[in-house]
Amino acid sequence: MKNKKGQLEMGSIIMVAITLIVGMILLVASAQNLHPTLNTIDINNESFTGTLNERVAISGQAVTDTMIVILVNDSLFITTGNYTVESNQILNGALTATINVTTSYIDGAELNISYTMQPDGYSTSGGARAVTGIIIVLFAVSIAVVALMPTVGSKIIESMGR
Repeated sequence: MKNKKGQLEMGSIIMVAITLIVGMILLVASAQNLHPTLNTIDINNESFTGTLNERVAISGQAVTDTMIVILVNDSLFITTGNYTVESNQILNGALTATINVTTSYIDGAELNISYTMQPDGYSTSGGARAVTGIIIVLFAVSIAVVALMPTVGSKIIESMGR
């Protein structure tokens, strides 16, 4: 005679194990991809050549802080009247921040720029950023519930109390 109860418990253990493995893989992959959505990034000394009246794409989709522009050859700080910065611009089909040299003084010069930017995919809504974090926490709790369900169903906890 076959022990069907043992087969049923073994089947549920295998099912829970597979569910936990897949759930943990998805949880780690999801949590790793949250950084660009939730955090701004500091860019230091990004180099580009200034071209008069030509928009040049820079890293990120938006500049969130004061930009510092330095002329590489002379190590001089360039004042904001010599360039313009625009955020959330579409250039060559991509959402980006741009810088435009507006004076001939730095036309053709090698420049270093430092700024804080919003990376591609950054969520500008504080509520959306909060909900995104909560989703990951609830996903982790649901994995824990899946892990505990066979224990509750098999009444192991009740038998330990006797």
